[in-house]
Order: sequence, then structure tokens, then C-alpha cells
Amino acid sequence: MPDNTLSAQPDLWRIERRLIALEYELRLTEHRLRTHLLERDRVWGEHLTSGMSLICRVLAEAMPPLRQRHDRDVSSG
Repeated sequence: MPDNTLSAQPDLWRIERRLIALEYELRLTEHRLRTHLLERDRVWGEHLTSGMSLICRVLAEAMPPLRQRHDRDVSSG
């Protein structure tokens, strides 16, 4: 029996080392994914802001000045 216990020690040590290495790789992958998602969200926010700004500029160009709108509302009422 003692021979089996001694021969099992290196195997357990290798398994433990491999598990530690896998845990480290998992944490690195989590960090990379989190960083990637934050960057994607930042870029998406910039695109959304640019799009909304463009829509607002187009609407501002299409609408008559406030004075003309007010005069038209008063005369039609």
C-alpha cells in the first residue's frame, strides 16, 4: 500500500498544477471578454450618439423657425 500512496503523489501534484493553470487561463479569458464587451459598448454608444445627433440636425433643418410656427398656429386658430 505505501508504494501506491507514494506513486499517487506526483499524479496529484500534476493534477493540482493543471487545475491552477486552467483557473488562471479562465480568469484571463474572463478579463479579455469583459474588456471586449466594455469596448463594444463604448463604440456602440458613440455610434448611437452620432446617429441621434444626425437625426436632430435633420429635424432642426426640416422644421420652420419658431417664429413662423407660432405665427402659423395663431393665424389658423
